[in-house]
Amino acid sequence: MVTDNQVRILMKLVNQEELLKTVAAKAAHKIGQIELANTILANAEQKALEIYNQSKTNRTGLAEQIAWFYCFGNVQPDQAIDWANKAYASEPNSPTSCVRPM
Repeated sequence: MVTDNQVRILMKLVNQEELLKTVAAKAAHKIGQIELANTILANAEQKALEIYNQSKTNRTGLAEQIAWFYCFGNVQPDQAIDWANKAYASEPNSPTSCVRPM
């Protein structure tokens, strides 16, 4: 069985890899390689969703990361809101899954 600590470590590694892929996709887009950028983002999206679907623990953290991916990586506002809502629904007291009014 995978421990919570192992999941956290895996999430950090995946997050770093997906962040690098997102930066590479943005760079490819900037130099006019639109198809390559779209391919990179689609692969990153697929991997993130696979990891989320296979995870039995810490789905809140994964949902948060996917929400951020849809905000800034593969920009899809509707998906970003859906994933942010999933994160909030699974852990409403998480400081990173919600913004509370002052």
